[in-house]
Amino acid sequence: MATIDCVPGRKAKASAAYASARAYCAAGMALLDERDWGSQYELTFSLWLERAESELLSGNFEKAEQLMWSCCSGGASKVDQAAVYHLKVQFHVMKSENPQLWPARSRACACSA
Repeated sequence: MATIDCVPGRKAKASAAYASARAYCAAGMALLDERDWGSQYELTFSLWLERAESELLSGNFEKAEQLMWSCCSGGASKVDQAAVYHLKVQFHVMKSENPQLWPARSRACACSA
C-alpha cells in the first residue's frame, strides 16, 4: 500500500503541488515502521526523501530537517547519502545559511566519489 502513495507523491511534487506531495508521502510513511528500513529499504528511503523535499519546497524547514536526519541515519548506500546531502545543500541555500552550505556540499561530493 505504501508504494501506491510514493508515485503520486513524486508526480505531485514534480508539478509543484507540494501540499499534495506531502500528503501522499505522509500517507505512505504512516503505513511503514522502523523495521521497514531493513525489509523495504528502497520504498522507505524514497518516501522519507520525497517528503523531506516536499516539506522543504513548501517552506516547512523544521520538518524537512527532521526528515533529512532520518534519511541520513537510514541511508545505506553512498548514492542515497549523496541524495540526502544534495537536499541539505538546497536546504542551506534556501535558508541563506552559507557557513553550513560548504560542509554539506563537501559531504555530498565525497559520497558521490
